[in-house]
Amino acid sequence: MPNILKTIYCICVFTLCVGECTSMIYGQQNTKDIINYTDDAGLKQGHWVITKNGHKLEEGVYVDNIKKGVWKAYYDNQHLKHEINFTKGEARGTALFYYENGKLRESGNWQIDHWEGNYKYYFESGQLSYDWFYNEGGHRQGDQHYYHTNGKKMYEGRWEDGKTEGALLVYNDSGELIEEKIFNNGQITKTIKSPTSKKKTSNSKFSGTGFHTITTLSGNIDEKGYFVNGNLFNGEKHNYNESGQLISITKYKNGKLEGTQTQNTTNTK
Repeated sequence: MPNILKTIYCICVFTLCVGECTSMIYGQQNTKDIINYTDDAGLKQGHWVITKNGHKLEEGVYVDNIKKGVWKAYYDNQHLKHEINFTKGEARGTALFYYENGKLRESGNWQIDHWEGNYKYYFESGQLSYDWFYNEGGHRQGDQHYYHTNGKKMYEGRWEDGKTEGALLVYNDSGELIEEKIFNNGQITKTIKSPTSKKKTSNSKFSGTGFHTITTLSGNIDEKGYFVNGNLFNGEKHNYNESGQLISITKYKNGKLEGTQTQNTTNTK
């Protein structure tokens, strides 16, 4: 699940009141016109705007101290960071996440702690990167697609309750089929090479510059951080064993290897 840990973190933080933040109250008589209004019982009501150091951080509506409807969060440059719908104080419904340049990064239906239904992830250029579907349990289900940065299809296959099943087709960035991987219950049982696989292909899922997260076919994080021309400049490379367990994290700083930290596999998925 691309960027899923980061997404969960953002949503959890988004539901809390930021203690360091300052707020401003506008209006005098009509409480409906007052921003950041607290009633006589100490409950937050109406439209609230949370700011810090003069920058708007988030805004939305409270009803009896409970978030309701669409809440928006902002970057320091005041571009939207995300829009999340709240029902009875819980994040439920349409959720949109943006890059700092204002372009859409992720869109889908969030249900408290997981995606459900159609989900899309975009490159910073605006080009579609992943087109997935999640079942009610938050696991990938049905036909799934990955795309190269030029819009050409990279992978297409079918998932059953989070596991790859059947034929996974692999394409180069020219749109040619180069490989077919056969899966059974999430495990590769056979690989069939296409004659076009001998041609030069792109092995990068992201060739741009900016913050990005690359995931493996199983949905685990492969690389995340700041990229320069498709190369990880500041960030982490996650390494897995044959069973898909995270065994180490290699860190990069200013384009150079900074070190590798071994992970306790007993605590990984």
